[in-house]
Amino acid sequence: MVFDIRGPYDDLTPDSFTKKNFMQVISGRGSDLNGLTLNPKTYTLAFCTLSESGFIVNHLYLAKEDLTGWIDVTQLFAHTHSGSSDGGDFIDILRANPKEIDTGFMFMDKACSLLKSAFVETVSGTGSTADDTTSNESSLKLATGATSGSGATLSKTSNQKIDFSKPSHFQFYSKLSNIADIAMKLGTNCETVTASDDSTVKYEAQICRAVNANWNVRTADGSAHSEADTGIALTTSQTSVRLEHFPNLSPAKVDTYIDTANAFTKSASNIPVSGNSALTALMKFSLKNTIGSDRQCFIYGIRVRFYTASQWK
Repeated sequence: MVFDIRGPYDDLTPDSFTKKNFMQVISGRGSDLNGLTLNPKTYTLAFCTLSESGFIVNHLYLAKEDLTGWIDVTQLFAHTHSGSSDGGDFIDILRANPKEIDTGFMFMDKACSLLKSAFVETVSGTGSTADDTTSNESSLKLATGATSGSGATLSKTSNQKIDFSKPSHFQFYSKLSNIADIAMKLGTNCETVTASDDSTVKYEAQICRAVNANWNVRTADGSAHSEADTGIALTTSQTSVRLEHFPNLSPAKVDTYIDTANAFTKSASNIPVSGNSALTALMKFSLKNTIGSDRQCFIYGIRVRFYTASQWK
């Protein structure tokens, strides 16, 4: 059995000051941890470096007081928040976080607010928006029409403004009719795609075929803005996109998940860490074509989770 200074020692280890010190926190591969003679006064915690013998790598184990084995303290056990002995009442979690807002199912079904009438429409040229059920699925439809440079935008007005100094998530499910010759912005507090880019605090998914054929992430911190290529290609299939904003980390970052792909992280550069969204831009979807041919985008569901900066206590 071989350990470095972080591991336990057996009786064959030469006497040393290190050996004489109790090593309450140890580390080693699973087979070595499995072979230890348990003594909770000596080996209180054990960290596994290689999955073996029933031990799992990167898990932390606590020695049982009766010396019958280890307790995996890393494992997250399921609980229902049904009372004080089960993680605390769920209502108490909500009560302790009164400024946390979740739009939930509201913008996922036409029976709720997945309707054009729930948004503010802005169009230019031959652009238009509509409630659409042509594929037997309720959706918001943005269409440019056949005039180049035309735009269609739907934005949500809300009394609740996003506090960009706290974590928030923006999620949507969409489909493009054609991935060529388009530009699009889909996010929180973003500008209309037919307008010039600005540095107002925001984070968004962005499409710009003049640059590439991938999903991009764009953020602005109030002073400057920047874009990053996720490397994930655009398609005409239904696509799920989730952006997670973490202003409280160092460095601050926005993680982007597209369908089942691993997270793409945009960090440090122009991530908003302060400021609020405008009342007129809690969420926005803005499409433009760059050719004299109709381009369409269908939005099947939207969810935003955030801390409000509004007077809501």
